[in-house]
Amino acid sequence: MDPLILANFTQWISDTDCSHIQQYNLSQNCDDVPVTQSMVNFLNLTTAGLSIFKQAYCVNPPEDDSCPFGYCPNADVAGPLVRIAAYVTNFFLSILIFYAPESAREAFWSQILSIYSLLITVAISIAQASLTQYHAALATVIVGSPLTFYLIMYSIVSFFQKGHRLEDLLGHGQLFARCVVISAGLFWIGLLIRIVVSKHLVHFSQRSCDMQPGQPPLAKYLYIFPFQSLTHFFDDTPWLIIAVFGIIFLTIISWIIAIILQRKAIWPPGEKWTPQIRRTWVIVGRNYSFIHFMSIVVIPTSYWISVIEIGSWVANSDQEFSLSYGQVLAVFVAVPPVFETIKLLPQLADWFLYLTWVRRITGRPSRRKSTQKTDLPINAATASHDDTESSWKSVAASSNYSTSDLPKLDYTYAQVPKVERY
Repeated sequence: MDPLILANFTQWISDTDCSHIQQYNLSQNCDDVPVTQSMVNFLNLTTAGLSIFKQAYCVNPPEDDSCPFGYCPNADVAGPLVRIAAYVTNFFLSILIFYAPESAREAFWSQILSIYSLLITVAISIAQASLTQYHAALATVIVGSPLTFYLIMYSIVSFFQKGHRLEDLLGHGQLFARCVVISAGLFWIGLLIRIVVSKHLVHFSQRSCDMQPGQPPLAKYLYIFPFQSLTHFFDDTPWLIIAVFGIIFLTIISWIIAIILQRKAIWPPGEKWTPQIRRTWVIVGRNYSFIHFMSIVVIPTSYWISVIEIGSWVANSDQEFSLSYGQVLAVFVAVPPVFETIKLLPQLADWFLYLTWVRRITGRPSRRKSTQKTDLPINAATASHDDTESSWKSVAASSNYSTSDLPKLDYTYAQVPKVERY
């Protein structure tokens, strides 16, 4: 042990009131307190490295300082596991809602509980001035995913329209679910306004970090960081920019091709041309559902993830993995949508084989065989009037019946209309 450090530490012990030591019956005399190297290291945090000192500093950072170490990490709000769990939950729940909404009930409620828990945590932390403005904004961005907007939109639409895609979750008889989702949206909007707009009513910790010279306030410009960072990322990783814009470009080209192929259905011959936006959306989605999935889920979700990750990279915070209660809880929230999506894997091959472009290549029929049980020789739900009648005649001929003995078919029930969801 350094003799100078030992002498100074021993003198500090001698000059300190012993009442706090005597109350634990450790010693009756300060001279009897042994001075060890671990005691010196405990007080002299700099000997263990800057990271240990920063951890001690960030236990309770001042409300306003000179921001010597940047933003202190907040694992429970924006830790790596919290972010990854949010990405996994939103992506897999989007798959369920898009392709199997009737199987998304458990995952839907786990997502709602996760949204409310994060919003309430942020609100309480702001009230206690224990959260930075950056972390508060980042948490609201994590909550404000494309999936959240999607749920809010359908919750509002459900009051005026029936038979949409989320009828099982937010349709008739699901008033409580609609109100819960809309309330979460209003809570989110109010919190975002309070974080970004309010200047005097809200007190955040480490306010100096939000006013660094030469840097824009992170909380106010978080949503446009991907645009601001394009130049930097293009210089370092041009393949990433090419991949991002390549996905967007291919989606736009797919829309153009789909509209050209379905132009007669969108604009029937003889009809005056008008920009049939709603009809185009429904027809393209019915025949090329993957284009809808790319437009609604993949591209917006990719941008949302880039906002969060680029913001975290710019702030140089919350980059290290460390277990905490909030992160472990976030991981468990991601379990239901993943399990429900795994259950759909047996249907994946059937779904892929009946994609429009796969059917065109393989020559498969345009309609799937119905599994509906029926006493008819063929499935009347997908057969035409002539096909059904000819099938009955073939059965009568093979069974030595005359055509006059054939039952009179009620085609009102044989031709089942297809209900479109959008």
